[in-house]
Amino acid sequence: MQILTEKPRAPELRMTEWLQGGPLALAELRGRVILLDFWDYACVNCLHTLPYLKSWHQRYESLGLTIIGIHAPEFQFAQAASQVRDAVQQLEIPYSVALDNQFLTWSRYACKAWPTKFCIDAEGRLRAVHQGEGAYSATERLIQTLLAEINPKAHFPVPMTPVQGIDRPGALCLRATPELYCGWGRGVLENGSNRRESSVQTYCLPDARKQDTLYLEGVWRQDKEFIEPVETPAKLYCRYQSNRVNVVLEPTIDTTIQVLLDGEPVLKEDHGQHIDFHQNQTVVKASQPGMYELIHHQQGGQEQFEEHELVLAFETTGVKVYAFTFVGCVYSA
Repeated sequence: MQILTEKPRAPELRMTEWLQGGPLALAELRGRVILLDFWDYACVNCLHTLPYLKSWHQRYESLGLTIIGIHAPEFQFAQAASQVRDAVQQLEIPYSVALDNQFLTWSRYACKAWPTKFCIDAEGRLRAVHQGEGAYSATERLIQTLLAEINPKAHFPVPMTPVQGIDRPGALCLRATPELYCGWGRGVLENGSNRRESSVQTYCLPDARKQDTLYLEGVWRQDKEFIEPVETPAKLYCRYQSNRVNVVLEPTIDTTIQVLLDGEPVLKEDHGQHIDFHQNQTVVKASQPGMYELIHHQQGGQEQFEEHELVLAFETTGVKVYAFTFVGCVYSA
């Protein structure tokens, strides 16, 4: 967490639409401590921070804290208010949430990554900023400090203990495969031409495949943000090292995608939360745009950091693939 010594005035909010708990203006919230959370519902790092945000809301809302979730879409499909509203309900987010589809507030706060949090004091001045996960105890202590400026006699609970294994002392964070984007805007397909334009190509799979790289087989369309199979069968390959693997999908119809590890169905102890059995196969069933957890390596209840080749096999078209994210931190109780 970066503490801001100059304490500049916090820029006013400019939102596309308020989904719940609004509209709100910082000028109208003078006298309260504000925590702004810039997030995206398909961002795994943002989702990791939600248990802390929800607990802080419960602990400190009555003492003067207002949390505002500012949803800035990383991909175009996440601009749809209905999709974000559904995600807010499914995630049981209790505080105010607004859309920033044009990145107006994002730009005013000079954000660069998801998630980013800003703490604003009761006088409307920026006091701290934190990018990414972590710093939960430091953030909660700062919230208490800012609330104590309003009411010096207030009594606060002991800061939360970590609610996730990867945040606890003893968690081991290793070098995982970096986030892999599929569109030509930010991604690279190792066995494609990677033209900086939307195009349909036939991809042939090479025998030797590099680590931390995406390969396609079959006929695919690559757009600026995504890839999608144009003809089937079609496959996507990725050799990775990680504890968990997530994929961001946008199905236009209910879609079932076969998931393989090293050419075989995924073992039960490696199932992510969105993996199912279907006709003796391990599959992910996608019906809504968002992030799907494919792999979570565990053995005897202990998380494992492993290296494998992931294969997604598509038997139908009608699904866009945006990005893969990988988690490198593991915790053994």
